Amino acid sequence: MIFLLLQTWLGSYMPGQFWLAGSDLALEQQWMWLPDQTMFDYTNWASGEPDNLYNRQHCALMDSTRSYHWVDEDCEESRNFICQIEKNG
Repeated sequence: MIFLLLQTWLGSYMPGQFWLAGSDLALEQQWMWLPDQTMFDYTNWASGEPDNLYNRQHCALMDSTRSYHWVDEDCEESRNFICQIEKNG
């Protein structure tokens, strides 16, 4: 069984914004989960997203200011993240 763990840090960067481990860096508009490179079978993009602003936005981000919809963002930005872990036993 797999659980999602929301990881936040005290003094975190951009509260309410979380990396989702999705990227189209390999091929524009071909979104996949990393590291296993499986294509998305579900998306929750905000209106007008993904927009690849300045041709630099290649990572999926969940944004609380946009009703937890997804946006694409520059992968080098510091944000909170969501981890997937397997439950033991």
